[in-house]
Amino acid sequence: MNRSESILHGLALETSRILEIGPLYKPLLWKGVHDVYYLDHLNTSELRAKYKDDPSVPAEAIIDVDFVQTGRNLAEAAAPRGPYDIVVASHVIEHVPDLVHWLWSIGEVLKPGGTLCLAVPDKRFTFDMLRRLTTIKDIDEAWAERRWRPPLDIVCDSYRNSVGMEASAVWNGTLDSDAIAIGWPAEIVNRWIERHQNNEYVDVHCWVFTPWSFLALIGKIAAKYQLPLGLRYFWNTQPYEEEFHVQLAWNTASPLGTDWTAAANSALATASWPTHVLRTAGLAGVY
Repeated sequence: MNRSESILHGLALETSRILEIGPLYKPLLWKGVHDVYYLDHLNTSELRAKYKDDPSVPAEAIIDVDFVQTGRNLAEAAAPRGPYDIVVASHVIEHVPDLVHWLWSIGEVLKPGGTLCLAVPDKRFTFDMLRRLTTIKDIDEAWAERRWRPPLDIVCDSYRNSVGMEASAVWNGTLDSDAIAIGWPAEIVNRWIERHQNNEYVDVHCWVFTPWSFLALIGKIAAKYQLPLGLRYFWNTQPYEEEFHVQLAWNTASPLGTDWTAAANSALATASWPTHVLRTAGLAGVY
């Protein structure tokens, strides 16, 4: 399977109404081919202005956005064309400030039995490599605070502990832990701190996962916050890749009975590991 086939594995795309969150310039589903609508945090012109100086994003290729989410109101923003059979979010879930609220919002726009498709970065092969894994306590704090943006401690952690590396360097054993850049310079971090203190939204990865930590955490969230989530599909991080794929089924009628602990244990047992990574100086034991 290619990436798109894995993320959307087994779904009846031709007969489904779909919401894709944050597609930017390379959506997984295209209008004219599928009944799909796009949601982002800015409108199209604002997105193009935001990325006009980013060489990694061709600003002119950014697609037209149907819905703009302001603040925490994803369900309200996407409601005009809902409910949806499928919601797709590639490299989105790690950015949301309040994970419980976001999942509940997804449930509000999904039909009973609908599917949330996720592509999630695996910290082992991303710039989050040295950041600690997210815990249920972190999730609880965000929910209790009704967070609408990343807090200052997460902004600082993201910028000070990010690693300048490519996934391929971890997989092929060329990563030199003594030479890689860890953290942004202090003047850059201080600039983002100032922007945060001015009440601006500073976009960072709020949550850090491995495939097995993610599944275990979703199980804890589902149980604690009574989210009717079940695991429909899981695809572990593959060699020379940096993400894993998950489909969560939303069923408001009855519990789906997923054994999340078993799912997490299976993800760990079947994980691919570079032969070099655990003996790289300074990185052993961080997973």
